[in-house]
Amino acid sequence: MEQEQPSKAAKRQERHSGIELLKLLAVFLIVISHIAQTIIEVNGYIPYDDYRMDVGGATTNLVALTIILFRYFGQFGNAIFLFCSAWFLVDKRVPSKQKVLTMLLDVWLISVALFFPAYFLQHGEIAKKIIFRTFLPTTFSNNWYITCYMILCLLYPYLNLIISRTDRRGLLRIAIFLAVAYLGLGFLFSAFCTTGLVVFLVYYFLIAFIKKYLPSWTSLKAGLLFTALGLIGNAAAIALTDLLAFHFDLFSDKLLAWSKLDNPCIFLFALGMFGIFKNMTFHSSFLNRISSLSLLVYLIHENLIVRTYFRPMLWQAIYLKFGYSHVIGWTLIQSVGFLFVSLLVAWIWSKTVQVLTRKLSGKLYNLLGRVARFFEQRVFRFLSEDEKNAAILTDIRNEDNKK
Repeated sequence: MEQEQPSKAAKRQERHSGIELLKLLAVFLIVISHIAQTIIEVNGYIPYDDYRMDVGGATTNLVALTIILFRYFGQFGNAIFLFCSAWFLVDKRVPSKQKVLTMLLDVWLISVALFFPAYFLQHGEIAKKIIFRTFLPTTFSNNWYITCYMILCLLYPYLNLIISRTDRRGLLRIAIFLAVAYLGLGFLFSAFCTTGLVVFLVYYFLIAFIKKYLPSWTSLKAGLLFTALGLIGNAAAIALTDLLAFHFDLFSDKLLAWSKLDNPCIFLFALGMFGIFKNMTFHSSFLNRISSLSLLVYLIHENLIVRTYFRPMLWQAIYLKFGYSHVIGWTLIQSVGFLFVSLLVAWIWSKTVQVLTRKLSGKLYNLLGRVARFFEQRVFRFLSEDEKNAAILTDIRNEDNKK
């Protein structure tokens, strides 16, 4: 199987630098969102909360509204990442099982590696629940996006099989149903058991239909239109919710209610941005290399220990030292700093530990493959025997009926 895969040089050549630049922008949007999240969300694991800003209710304060907008950036970035990944996965047939194993190892090792220095710096003052979740990061979806992405990497060959065997009308019906059910009713009313993974699958089928039958939707002109519609739609939703909150208590804590991946305006924004950057024709090996660190950056800057203890500590220090007269600027400064440090750590990780995780994942892949084939053979043998027994019983019943 490994021999069928393209060489590393070929993979690098295949990378579209415009899309890689878009992924880097998505990373930055996500980092900004997480920095803003720290300043507004309640954290029950630390003994102080002076740094927190209350932006939940109706407000005309532009600073508070900007912080709220920053929180929406995270879902913008998530949608862009998902769009970029799905666009290329819909053409693949070979599953990325070894890649998933590498990601699993990276997730666990990064989580554990950051725990020990944090435990020392915190003098052991880390909640038992956080410690437990640190050592089982994927189980408890400490990074929900990564967990959903790994599952998608296992499922896409079977999704592609469904897509390839479905005609245009059938795929259109699937796309319309999923869009109405999950980007419509599910978004507004949390209906139809909407989960992160379900929304990933919705995006996947919609992107597959667009790529196969509506390629003009990713033109530069269409990209500009969809981006504008997405931004205007989100801005209008926030403004309307804020206006209603002044008159109805029902909306007083709903300014962040639309910050969800199944928001149709966020999907339109991701579609539009993809169309704009897809039409950028240039190649940069350096940019492609930096962009390839995106998932590691996500894991590092949004590590459970980092977001629970160290980001609040940094905000507390800023608040006590400087106050919040320039909180927007501090949010952007921290975002740039976290992005730079995370990229540096990710680059070091990719040159050291990830070299080992890739080798180990290759061996684990072969071992697990042998184990899986062993049990598959036993299951198929059992099923075939069962089919034979069923056929014999059928013959006996037929003979009895003749008598």
